[in-house]
Amino acid sequence: MMTATQERADTMVLLDELIIGIVRTPGSLEFITRKLEGVSQHLLNRQEVANKHTERIEGNARMLQDLLDRQNLLEEASRQQQLLSQEHYEQHVIEPLTRQLCSILDLCKTELDDENASSYQSLQAIHQQVLELLAVYGCEPLQSQAGQAFDPATMRPLEWHQTGWLERDRQVAESLQMGFRRGKRILRFESVALYRARSQEEGEA
Repeated sequence: MMTATQERADTMVLLDELIIGIVRTPGSLEFITRKLEGVSQHLLNRQEVANKHTERIEGNARMLQDLLDRQNLLEEASRQQQLLSQEHYEQHVIEPLTRQLCSILDLCKTELDDENASSYQSLQAIHQQVLELLAVYGCEPLQSQAGQAFDPATMRPLEWHQTGWLERDRQVAESLQMGFRRGKRILRFESVALYRARSQEEGEA
């Protein structure tokens, strides 16, 4: 394959021959025309070679871009597959398991509220083990304290307790059932009883 330097050298030779021919044979229109046609054809050939070279470069560039696009698509598909697999694992394995554990926890809590139960210590041990098992799966308990402000993002009110203290309005009166979250996802809202402040007219009535 002829290099660009060689092509430029050949063109210069043709031009030199044309100039020498014009000097040696002045007035020879046929000679000048023939030489000009030769130079013109040479330039056209060079342009055709350059165009083919450009087309090859552009074709290679398109091929590389296509490969990059395919690679990006494969990486994105792999990432989406991982996300889908993780979401499937979360929804069909972890969440059902944690909900079952929460049910066991609730049963233990109900029995533990009766301190006279004969199996109090055993239930207390089971209750603690279930909490620890939930922690292994990344579950964080949600249990508020009395007087804490109501948080609709993590709580659901089930009961209302009337109070004459206006500042206690919509504060937690009691945590009725523990909630759980895993990361940013709420697995179960905490059930709470809230204070509801009576107005002055209701208090006088």
